[in-house]
Amino acid sequence: MAKNIVFCADGTCNGPGETDDTLLPSDTNVYKLYVRLCSRAPADPGSNEQEASETDAAGTVVQSSRYINGVGDSGGPVERLFGSAVGAGLAARIVRGYTYLSRVYDPGDAIFLVGFSRGAYTVRALAGLVLFSGLMDRSSYDSGDKSAAYALAAGAWYRYQQTVAVNGGWLGTFDKIIAGLPGIFTTPPGRYIPVDSIRAIGVWDTVSSYLLDAAAGNDGDKSDLLPLANTRLSLRVQRGFQAVSLDERRNVFTPVLWDAAANVVQGLFPGGHCDVGGGYSESGLSDGALVWMLDKLSSQGLMLYPSALSHPAPDPAGPAHQQWLYSPWTRPVFTCSTRSFAGRTDILPDSSIAAREHASAVVFDTGTSGTPQRPGPITGIYRPANLP
Repeated sequence: MAKNIVFCADGTCNGPGETDDTLLPSDTNVYKLYVRLCSRAPADPGSNEQEASETDAAGTVVQSSRYINGVGDSGGPVERLFGSAVGAGLAARIVRGYTYLSRVYDPGDAIFLVGFSRGAYTVRALAGLVLFSGLMDRSSYDSGDKSAAYALAAGAWYRYQQTVAVNGGWLGTFDKIIAGLPGIFTTPPGRYIPVDSIRAIGVWDTVSSYLLDAAAGNDGDKSDLLPLANTRLSLRVQRGFQAVSLDERRNVFTPVLWDAAANVVQGLFPGGHCDVGGGYSESGLSDGALVWMLDKLSSQGLMLYPSALSHPAPDPAGPAHQQWLYSPWTRPVFTCSTRSFAGRTDILPDSSIAAREHASAVVFDTGTSGTPQRPGPITGIYRPANLP
């Protein structure tokens, strides 16, 4: 019996110099979705790595899910494998997702990939690897040997990037980084299992982690290794859904949009980066983007269950956080501008934007309330000028 497989990659970094393991005050939409993928409560809800499965009455797994925040355990085998060369970067996150999918996938299973911010960037790059190479044939290696599995997955990623890289300079940088790790990236798996399609990708506000690291001056981290090959979603992905912030102004959070296509649905939502992807305790805006994504993915066959950890309460007139009004984003080195969606008539404003416009008063964070995680009760009107 075919099952659903769901890989969820969080990306809670909301400031320069923070690691991927830095947590915002509250759960993001990725985690709020993850806890609804199984009818049982998470065994360890505070962990950076979690895995669950849902079974039917006969005990057959019908949905398997995994969640990671950042790259997971900093002392784990994937980090020991990469060492300080790539730190907590894109390749390590992709390797974690790729080994998980390879471990649980059987032909005919439906793959769902979910992410926010850097995690969205991760799952989009992971999709490219899976569709190009397939998944590792777990009968050809010891899937219980994590270090060996990660090494083979790293080799698969390197082989893929050698084939699809669109920037030779980046590949040269990648080669220099791995020069001190002989054999690790250059030995791909011996056998692959073909994957014909991915059922759906659901992301909130995809952000390139390289832009964030460059802004923070983390040149030694090399966390991005290579950019996404392109912004065109493969036709072998049945549906791609992206919720995009209309109001975010920090240029290092410029969204990586998909090109218009029949299998792509992208919607604009009010608020900044984390007002769309979640992470603030005031979640009226982000809960709207969460409900939108739950509806979209469930329409593609994702199974959702009630959870005590996820009670969305959308409020289009709720607090909007403006992180760019606070240090360090007020420094001259960090530029801000209004996001432009000119000509992108394929990206449709969500109904919450009109509802916020029509509200008699909405709550804003004006930069004077002490902390962006606790906006003061400052009201005003909402009239965005950058709608497509």
